[in-house]
Amino acid sequence: IPDGTSARDLTVTMTPTRIAVQIGADAPLFDEELYMKIYVGSNADNDCSIWEVTDKRAVVFHLIKWHRIAAGNVRDASRTWWRKCFVSEDAFEMANPHGEYYNQKDK
Repeated sequence: IPDGTSARDLTVTMTPTRIAVQIGADAPLFDEELYMKIYVGSNADNDCSIWEVTDKRAVVFHLIKWHRIAAGNVRDASRTWWRKCFVSEDAFEMANPHGEYYNQKDK
């Protein structure tokens, strides 16, 4: 974000599938579709995705994955790996692909 921007200047929209950052009525600075869903919760929920402005120059997102063991909506951690954050990004290569541990565990 432009240097000196405060959190009050921003409109940050987080939905389970998208993140957008905008200043006033200007065009969005950032508007991307997420690779996997996040949990946005409610104001009374301690386990929801949040954002903050650091040093009046950067927006930092703390994302809570929608699919997570703590929520009880996955069987094992192999379904919680993200190979990228946004749909528009290339997936990064992993030395040990997600789920490989679980695929080999029963052999």
